[in-house]
Amino acid sequence: AAGGCSASTAAWWRCGAALALLLAVAAELGVGLSLIPGMDGWADELTRRFFLGLLFAPAGVLLRRGLALKLNARCPPFPLGTFSGNVLSCAVMALLYEAIDDDDDDAPHFALIARAVGLGFCGSLSTVSTFADEVSERLRPSAATKGECTCAGVLYALASLACTFAVGFLAYALTQRCDELDRFCHTGGADALRWLG
Repeated sequence: AAGGCSASTAAWWRCGAALALLLAVAAELGVGLSLIPGMDGWADELTRRFFLGLLFAPAGVLLRRGLALKLNARCPPFPLGTFSGNVLSCAVMALLYEAIDDDDDDAPHFALIARAVGLGFCGSLSTVSTFADEVSERLRPSAATKGECTCAGVLYALASLACTFAVGFLAYALTQRCDELDRFCHTGGADALRWLG
């Protein structure tokens, strides 16, 4: 067996690699068809977003894995890698959707691509399953805590939920405020002065 794997494990890896390659080719074909002018009718917006999202997903997965490897071991009661991946994902998603809200009709593919980045990159960067597993693991009694439960799981869960919500809200709200200030500056305040009086 190659690389110390059993024959059946090596066969599974080969099948998995072949399936991944097939999915990558299908995604590329889907992306190509979704962006060719005149081919917009081949699929609905959700299908095109899915295929485009497949292009951005690997970057999210790799960043999440890198954050977990670098940061989770630094503070075992509070997995900083998963936490930072979830918080970063919420911030990027808020910025994307704020940009979609401000989008004008000059860039017809902008909203599609922004939503695909949210689906692929942010969806792969954030993780509910790992988060739930880490919270559950910290709630279980262990030999390290002499069989007693600690509050690390509860604190981790509450801090994660509070921070992801706060960062997402602030990212969206601050960009909205910046847009208002930008409009004020570009109109010379004329709109505000007319409103005042």
